[in-house]
Amino acid sequence: MKTKKEIKKNKIKNSLFVKSFKELDKKLIYTIILDILFYVVLLGIVVFTFASLKWNFEAVKEAIPTLTYILGDVENIATEDAAQKLTELNAAFFIAIARTILILLVIFIVSLMAGIFFKALIWTRILHKKLDIHFYRRFTLLNMLWIVPWALAIVILLFAIKSMFVFFYIILIIFLFLHFTNILYVLFEKKKKFSIILKETFMLGTGKIHHFILPYVWVALLFFLLVNILGLLSFLPWRIYVMLFILALFLYFAWVRIYISKIISNLAKIS
Repeated sequence: MKTKKEIKKNKIKNSLFVKSFKELDKKLIYTIILDILFYVVLLGIVVFTFASLKWNFEAVKEAIPTLTYILGDVENIATEDAAQKLTELNAAFFIAIARTILILLVIFIVSLMAGIFFKALIWTRILHKKLDIHFYRRFTLLNMLWIVPWALAIVILLFAIKSMFVFFYIILIIFLFLHFTNILYVLFEKKKKFSIILKETFMLGTGKIHHFILPYVWVALLFFLLVNILGLLSFLPWRIYVMLFILALFLYFAWVRIYISKIISNLAKIS
């Protein structure tokens, strides 16, 4: 008969927290590589965005001397000439603004699609699911339907609440978004209706919220421990230290995905 000490030891050994570390293998390396690739792509998108905006406002920059000329010689310049030049200026500004909106919209869509693509690769790997065209198409559509309301909620809060508490509400929304999104991805099945997936997501995320408290405490404590350990290595050359810090964060967040996915999968089985 096992003693209490042995039972406790087996319980810890078989806990999802300990099991999550046992999967720090090729799966983890794969997700880290995909994470790094995503941020490289995102960096490329940001660089392209600034280059596009710079090119876009060249027309406005060229129009500034014309505006200076009109304002500086307003008494002597002919009315018709001034009206024509002002019309040209208005057209230049309008085109620049329209292009800016179009560029930002395209960049937003491209960034969103890139994020969804890499998330599909990462989560199918973690959950041992097959990624095919049908899976990816439905996964993309679900993400589009899921992300937009949350983004709108943050935008509405920014304009609706005029107090210092707006940042608290935004942090709360981001936390809830991450909480429910992880559940959504774990419960996602390409043959399930979206309405069923969303219903199960909110039911599990709210009805079993108390089961997430301890895992989130472990996640926070491990992050605190990681930051303190990295702080002890600050004597290293800054380039090496920054690279080590970034790599450690990628490793940490990859583990968080594995650990939380195990928690969710286990709760989904017993619900």
